Amino acid sequence: MLPKLSSVPKNKPDHIVNNYFRSSYARFLTFGNKDPRSVRQVEVLFWRMMRYVNGGPLFGETTMKVGVGSKNKTKVDAVAEALRDYPMFVDAEVNGVDVAIEQFGHPKSLDETVAGAVDRAKQAQVGHNYGFGIESGLMKVPQTKSGYMEVAVCAIYDGNQIHMGLSQAYEWPKAVLDGILNNGLDGSQALKAAGITHKEKLGEHEGFVGLFSKGRTNRTEYNKGAIIMALMHLENPEHF
Repeated sequence: MLPKLSSVPKNKPDHIVNNYFRSSYARFLTFGNKDPRSVRQVEVLFWRMMRYVNGGPLFGETTMKVGVGSKNKTKVDAVAEALRDYPMFVDAEVNGVDVAIEQFGHPKSLDETVAGAVDRAKQAQVGHNYGFGIESGLMKVPQTKSGYMEVAVCAIYDGNQIHMGLSQAYEWPKAVLDGILNNGLDGSQALKAAGITHKEKLGEHEGFVGLFSKGRTNRTEYNKGAIIMALMHLENPEHF
């Protein structure tokens, strides 16, 4: 059913409110069809039509620009791949952006990791509709073997609000964690120092998760998990 006026999100940017109406209208047009793909197809069509009515192209070119606060291919690719499944980002242009990040080494707490992601997102949003910041770092987790786990944080900045999500987490080998905590190394440097890899920047390739999962996942998919969690805020603004 179409949304009631009383359910319209309050104090949200216009593009989020518009997304709420369009998403609801798409669900209305599918007449209760519970297949998510059917709903997304209608949403994509509706987004294209609205863009065309407002003077934009029906296909191909786009006025939607997304900045990713990194030149790391696994982060830029993760955002680009994730957004293909979101009607509001149809045909979006995704750009990696060089950002100036305070050099505190590998983030050693969730606070530091969140701060890094938010900083990246805000810098990347300049000249773009949205800025995506992805930072991976340590957080304390009780009853783990080392006391720490590594988690990726995705922060999305729309010029007004931060929308955040976290990835799945994993535990570093003890020698790698020691390099991060006690020797000031980042993850890639600590992995090489521990003799686990010969690559200088494993984090720009399959990453530790690709290596230790025996190829069942990789760094790009790891980052996508955090991105999808953050995007839930944009797809369901009435609840946030």
